[in-house]
Amino acid sequence: MSPLLRCALLLVAFAGGAGPGCAPKAHVHERWTGATDRGPLGLGDATMRWIVGGETIETGAPFDEVLLSWDVRLDGGGSGARLEARVRSGSDWSAWMTIAGRGPTPGYEPVRDDPIARVEVDMIVCRRPCDAVAWRVLGTGRAAPDVREIWVTTTAINAGDRSGPWGVASPIEHAVPHRAQRDAGEELGGRLCSPASVAMVLASRGVDVPMLAMAERAHDAEFDLYGNWVNNTLAASELGVPMRVTRIGSWAETRAFLERGPVVISLPPFHEREITGAGYSSRSGHLIVIAGLDGRGGVIVRDPAHADDATRVYRRSQLTRLWLRENRGTAYVLGGAGG
Repeated sequence: MSPLLRCALLLVAFAGGAGPGCAPKAHVHERWTGATDRGPLGLGDATMRWIVGGETIETGAPFDEVLLSWDVRLDGGGSGARLEARVRSGSDWSAWMTIAGRGPTPGYEPVRDDPIARVEVDMIVCRRPCDAVAWRVLGTGRAAPDVREIWVTTTAINAGDRSGPWGVASPIEHAVPHRAQRDAGEELGGRLCSPASVAMVLASRGVDVPMLAMAERAHDAEFDLYGNWVNNTLAASELGVPMRVTRIGSWAETRAFLERGPVVISLPPFHEREITGAGYSSRSGHLIVIAGLDGRGGVIVRDPAHADDATRVYRRSQLTRLWLRENRGTAYVLGGAGG
């Protein structure tokens, strides 16, 4: 296999645990783009299968979760693609497990569970510590899928917030047009916080997408979900605004991502008293857009749960606990060249 062009590698150290210089890596982010080997695998005269393969990532420290993002294009005409990954524990590899799909892949049977790891909708959860991950894309159609980018983020065991005592300084804010998730109707709208948040980021980049169209692009038919992380970021990339899923480990890192643009963050279930100013509770988790930081301990947000377009400021201390610690800093961030 021809070597892939590795365009970015970011290692972020976890500040707790073993002491200076020997703490385990909290997050490992790797991005690939450029040429890969593509080979046809014959499955009869009418249907061809393609495999686009990537190299193995050796993290050098144990991890327990893996997030993947992709930017893929198909040639139409019934083409389809599936993103798969596997993880290694010791000398044992898991099965190739399905992370996401685009278009039809007849006869394809997804694997989502084995003794080493399982897939929870949009991420791999390891049953025991792992230290390597590999990915590949399978395609069906006349031509191989055009895999433009693959992002892999592993999260170390016990990784969490490393922000320290409110050390983020200068304020920053982006103009983010508001999108209310319930504009798509009360029943469906309650499920659309993720595509609504993505639509806000797209609007901030001059791409105006109707809520229902955004929801349709992001919909995960297998699980009947609109909040699939991989589908939402791929939908943004398809619309010309490259986006990926990642894990952010601190407010300083958040500030760096905000230099590129708004950041969508994923919150766990919470009671309204846990986020001052939210005015509602969430039983299944929620996504909001960070438009900026006010430099005084406040996080400037656009929250799709609200019908009005008011900019709100939530307390950084509360989002630290809910987002950085409980949800391990899961976020959608702008990607693209050099990102």
